[in-house]
Amino acid sequence: MYSMVLGLYLALTNATSGQDDFETTPIDLELAMQYFKEARAISDRDGGAMWGLELMGPLLFVDRATRFVVTNQPDKQNQLTKQGDLHVGTLPDTKGIANTSMTWSGVQWTMLMWPLPEDPDQRNQLLAHEMFHRIQDDLNLELGMPDNRHLDEHDGRLWLRLEWRALKMALESDGKARHMAMTDALLFRGARHALYPNQIADELNLELNEGLAQYTGISLGLDSIETQCNAAIQGLASHDRHRNFIRSFAYASGPAYGLLIDKAGLSEWRSKLTVHSDLGKILAEAYAIDLPSPSEAMARERWSPYEGSLVLLEEDERHQEALKLQATFKARFEDNPTLILPLNSFPNYTFNPNRIKAFGDVGSVYLSTRVVSDWGILDVTSGGALFVQQDGVFLRIVVPTPFPDSKGHSVEGDGYTLKLNEGWTIKSRGDTQDLIAQKEK
Repeated sequence: MYSMVLGLYLALTNATSGQDDFETTPIDLELAMQYFKEARAISDRDGGAMWGLELMGPLLFVDRATRFVVTNQPDKQNQLTKQGDLHVGTLPDTKGIANTSMTWSGVQWTMLMWPLPEDPDQRNQLLAHEMFHRIQDDLNLELGMPDNRHLDEHDGRLWLRLEWRALKMALESDGKARHMAMTDALLFRGARHALYPNQIADELNLELNEGLAQYTGISLGLDSIETQCNAAIQGLASHDRHRNFIRSFAYASGPAYGLLIDKAGLSEWRSKLTVHSDLGKILAEAYAIDLPSPSEAMARERWSPYEGSLVLLEEDERHQEALKLQATFKARFEDNPTLILPLNSFPNYTFNPNRIKAFGDVGSVYLSTRVVSDWGILDVTSGGALFVQQDGVFLRIVVPTPFPDSKGHSVEGDGYTLKLNEGWTIKSRGDTQDLIAQKEK
């Protein structure tokens, strides 16, 4: 129905002067044009200097409620209609909506949810951040499936927060004080990595993706070193108060490391990055910081300037709350019947990185998410869905069994809806009370 209305609207506006009709679209086209120009200005100021590639490319703004889109260029499969210097259309249900990079209608787009921030600095940071995501595959910095559940554990959170506090002090200081704070940050980082050696690669993966994207946003979206450092400092302080770090920690760590490395005068470090690079090691080399093998005991000796005892007390209290949440998850995903949604390929999914919780060694609970897979579309709004993951691969999604009155391909359950594709059905899973989505034979 919306596509029909959009088509009628376009037919009418093509016969009239267009300026007066800008206000009738879900996205203000004049404002969208202004934002496209701002993105171009950010890219032109950089001139490809930061990453060796032009940031500007295909841009798409999308209204969540109507899925109406406005782009700065045509697509390759004629899904868009030209409207003045812009192109408009409707994003299909099979595409998730988020601030990200995505492929649709033959084009790799930078997608941004409408409305964009009204504050120019915040808007410029967002534009630069998401434009980085469009080029990161060309930089051989592809995003994997990092499993950082350890950052929901007591000790993982403890040493991450202390690392952030030391990085914050380093950005606020200079000379010997900065050198000492950076040394402490690397000491706390090393203590965490010593506790979780198998998770180091996952941490680095997210830092090289969301971390570098946020570093790019701050570096190119703000016009002075002072404002860039202030933004990184504010990010560290803000994330220190967050409840969930699993998929959000790199937004704080990445800008801090990137800006400190830049302050050392290294001009070529970005061009040498690989998917295995460690920003902590690059910082240590940039400032000739030589650390002995890190240990928890050594790290505790240096935590006083960062209120380590207070952070420990806060994490002790949070850990008790986490135990109660784990009991809730156990009842939802293990003790009662569930519906299994198998994942045979990488899912197309959107989520809030601040609403992810670890569930022991099983996987992570996404408290809200939208998943598009070969079996259909899953929308989770409350309670969460369990993503079972092993060796960086999602194996399946688990939700409670549907309500008994669910009919046909429209399925509802506690906190979620599932729209099954044609040719798929829900069947019993062996001799258990669990159900599974299967393709009909």
